[in-house]
Formats: sequence, C-alpha cells, structure tokens
Amino acid sequence: MEKLTRNAKRIDIVLRLLFWLQIISGIIAILGLVLSIALDGVEGITPMLELDLDFVSLELAEDAIPSPEISRIQRTLNMAGVVMLVAGLAVGIYCIRLFREILRPMKEGQPFRESVSHSLKKLGWVELIGGTVIACVELAMEYFIIYGFNLKELLLNDKISHVSFMLDIDLNFVVAAAVCFLLSYIFRYGTQLQQLSDETL
Repeated sequence: MEKLTRNAKRIDIVLRLLFWLQIISGIIAILGLVLSIALDGVEGITPMLELDLDFVSLELAEDAIPSPEISRIQRTLNMAGVVMLVAGLAVGIYCIRLFREILRPMKEGQPFRESVSHSLKKLGWVELIGGTVIACVELAMEYFIIYGFNLKELLLNDKISHVSFMLDIDLNFVVAAAVCFLLSYIFRYGTQLQQLSDETL
C-alpha cells in the first residue's frame, strides 16, 4: 500500500507539471493562429500556397487560385484550427484534473472509493464527447481543403483518369472511453466489496 501511495504522489506531480505545460503551449499555439488570422490580407504577407496531405506535399502556382479565394480558405482553416486547439486544450486540462481526482484517494492509500469510479466514468464521457467533436472538426477541415482548393480538378490530367479521396477518422478515443467505462465498473465493484468487508469487520 505504501508503494501505491508513493507512486500516486509521483504521478500527481508529473500531472501537475503537464497541466501547466499544456496551458502554456496551448496559449502560444492559439495566439499564433489568431495572429495569422489578424495578418491575413496584410500587404507583404504571402498567402498559403502549400498543401501538406500526409505523405504528399503540393505547392500551388500563384495563379492556380485567385488571391481573395486563397485568403478566404486560409482564414477559414485557421479559425477551424483555433476551434480544434481550444477543444483539445479544454479536453486535455479536464482529463488531467480528473486523473488527479482519481489519484487523490490513492495518495491516501484508499484506491477503492466511490469518487474514483465516478471520476473514471466522467473521464470516459469526456474522451467520447471531446474525441467526437475534434474528429468532426478534423473531417470538416479535410472536406474544406478538398473542395475549397478544388483538388480533384487540380490533380486530374491526361495521365490520371479518376481522383477519389478517403477521409480518415481516428477512433482511438472510442477505445480510450471504453477502457475508462470498464475501469469505472471494476472500481465500483471493488468499492462495494470494500464496503462489505468493512461491514463484516
């Protein structure tokens, strides 16, 4: 039990550091995107002409898309990036807070408390809802890039007869949520056993 308490305290210290690191890095990233939106359209600022599509990087010619259209696309993508960063930051901060709530009774040598099960259940819902929101924003950004830049028309030529796009969704958050719900059930069962044991004694 002493080893559990000691490890829980160490993990709590690491989570506290991660909490502040996430806040600082998140604020810097958000300010960078907001600055990019604010500078959009300012004379001398080159519009985005490079597309990074995972394993393919495309650099568009300056006359490929009208400059106002490029600016509109860039502004929309930057705003979507801000939404994604804010959502990711909020989910990350709340998850760290829940992890610390889970560790609190463990630091006292009492892992089977009802609060642990509740916190794990909350963590599962946060993973599920937050992951769904972030996945939807990512899909919207991919869709906007495909149709905003009219990639199909740009890629089609006399040597390519057809272009199709596969939008990918990372469902790891569903697995993480399922693990949290399972752990919540296990800890709730452990809490009930602990209560029965205490009543018997």
